[in-house]
Amino acid sequence: MKPINKLILLLPLALFLSQNITAQNFLRVNVGYLIPSGKFADKSLEEDSGMAGKGMGYSIAFSRIYDSGMGWSLIAGRHTNPMAVGGAEKMAEKEFGGEWKISADPWRYYFVMPGFAYRVSGVMDAEVGLSAGYVYSVSPELRADYTLSGQSGRETLGENQSDAIALRPALRISYPLNPWSIYFRWSFFLARPQFNVTLLDGKNYDIRRNIINQNIGFGVSYRF
Repeated sequence: MKPINKLILLLPLALFLSQNITAQNFLRVNVGYLIPSGKFADKSLEEDSGMAGKGMGYSIAFSRIYDSGMGWSLIAGRHTNPMAVGGAEKMAEKEFGGEWKISADPWRYYFVMPGFAYRVSGVMDAEVGLSAGYVYSVSPELRADYTLSGQSGRETLGENQSDAIALRPALRISYPLNPWSIYFRWSFFLARPQFNVTLLDGKNYDIRRNIINQNIGFGVSYRF
């Protein structure tokens, strides 16, 4: 092998090893308030409406940042959004008549996402990141009790599971208390899982749901 070819092969390895020597590791625990938007928050009776209300998100993350400020991260977490069914009850009464009482489990989704990060250090530290990875989504079981023309009954739409790819840009502002820090975080979570749903007509439909959440929260980080 020519010397120039050896150099080309060894240079990335040398850069990687040198960055490893000067890298800092961060372990973080996050909690956030979820604000749904778009079709995910739509309260109509359309088949692709999520009727999602404001929820909570929890995650744990690890990141490795080099002297250049660049680095990589890995985050895993769980988000839940309750269903806002009050509006659906009013629409069902308007559409079908009678009296309706609707209850539902929350939307639940679990994710693991690697990504890239860039950090700027100072009196306050700032970090921006972009992650993409796997999300396992569970749609709510929906239960509708009704009274029509003096007769009562119940219709149930069972929960469904789906795998999908998710995208998550994030911004973090932290105040260092070496080796700990506390921080404010904003992130945007986007996924589009496909569920096989049996609707009230007894037919199966493949329905794509847009899961769109803003996550506004805080956390604690430990540097080592």
